[in-house]
Amino acid sequence: MNGKVSTSSIFHDASGGTAIKVISLSSAESYASGKVASVSGTCDGTSVVIDLTDVGYTMADGTTVGWSSVSDIKRILFSASPEGVVSGSTQLGSLKISSSDGNVSVTELPRYIGGSGGGSLTATLSVQRISSLGQDTASFSVVVVGN
Repeated sequence: MNGKVSTSSIFHDASGGTAIKVISLSSAESYASGKVASVSGTCDGTSVVIDLTDVGYTMADGTTVGWSSVSDIKRILFSASPEGVVSGSTQLGSLKISSSDGNVSVTELPRYIGGSGGGSLTATLSVQRISSLGQDTASFSVVVVGN
């Protein structure tokens, strides 16, 4: 496995014809090992459950990927259109990540006292559409990165 998660934001105050940088945040982390699950589909008001213990995940060559050796979930990336929310539980409490218009939301599960990596996550995530736009369904993608 080889991958990278990058996030970046930069905002300028362009009033008066002169651009003045006011906010800039960015981070990037490369991964040379670990496991990644990518799940895409559609959802409605009923939860779509993603079971991380499912042995149905495969690598590009068709080899089965098991999550039993993953000790920590490091990051979760989520995108939904028109709107959606993914939720789960960690040892610190509940987790909710929302997305709209296909924008990608990234969360890093926090290190915890006595822990060595990211957070422990229950074996399942739930995905639902957000009904504020009156849409019946939403398309979504969830990427889970584990150590």
